[in-house]
Amino acid sequence: MKKRLLSLALALLLALTLVIPAAAADCVVQRSPQTLKFNGAVVSCDKYNIDGYNYFKLRDLAAILNGTRGQFNVGWDAGSALVTITPGQPYTSRDGTELLIGDDKSATAVPSAQTITVSGTTRSDFSVYNIGGNNYFKLRDLATVLAVTVDYDEATNTALLTSAALNPASGSDLTAPAAEGLRMWVASASCAPGGIITVYWSGVSAEMLAAGAWVGLAASGQSAEEYLDYHYLEGASGSAAFTAPSTPGVCQVRFYRAGYTGDDSLLKDMSLTISVS
Repeated sequence: MKKRLLSLALALLLALTLVIPAAAADCVVQRSPQTLKFNGAVVSCDKYNIDGYNYFKLRDLAAILNGTRGQFNVGWDAGSALVTITPGQPYTSRDGTELLIGDDKSATAVPSAQTITVSGTTRSDFSVYNIGGNNYFKLRDLATVLAVTVDYDEATNTALLTSAALNPASGSDLTAPAAEGLRMWVASASCAPGGIITVYWSGVSAEMLAAGAWVGLAASGQSAEEYLDYHYLEGASGSAAFTAPSTPGVCQVRFYRAGYTGDDSLLKDMSLTISVS
């Protein structure tokens, strides 16, 4: 009888151990004590600090960044159970509940196995936690695929999030000459090897979209038929992120008016040359 009771006690202890949230067992989770400022203005939303890093709901962050170069849309592919992130697209609210602050649910935090895609590419390197039934993403992970800057003001314990205006402005922007009502630009004429080059466009006609207009990244010396990567345009305005070559040199962002390569499709005057160094 004693052995049986001992076995039951051990089994119960094991079961309880298995349901303890990973937050309690492996890391420190708390409501973030930091103030959040976006482009200098204080923003309030649900945010958690996990082992010293801030985590946000995707839709909250999308609502904050909407209308800037860092904007992105959030989707859900029920068939594949995928969360989709599309940088550059305006955010469409699902139910108007963004930026609402609820109860502290830090005790429920567990690592999330949610699969996500960014511009169609599956990403398994993001740190994601499920807190109270919602997925929270590490801000600094998202900053690697969005046109945003993340910083921290230790003196005021403030997380600083910045993103430039959506339309091209003077200064460090590299903007192609307008052609056929189109505009295409990048935030900087230089990029580190292996860094992210985000290209923006506006004024794309419905005819071009129907013809399969696209932007491509090409190495120096590649012909109009060659490219390193490409992205089909999904709207009259938007953006696409490319990974720069891993070796120093120069590369080009090119605009093609139709869904094929070659001089007939390439708008040569709109090509942007990026220094990779």
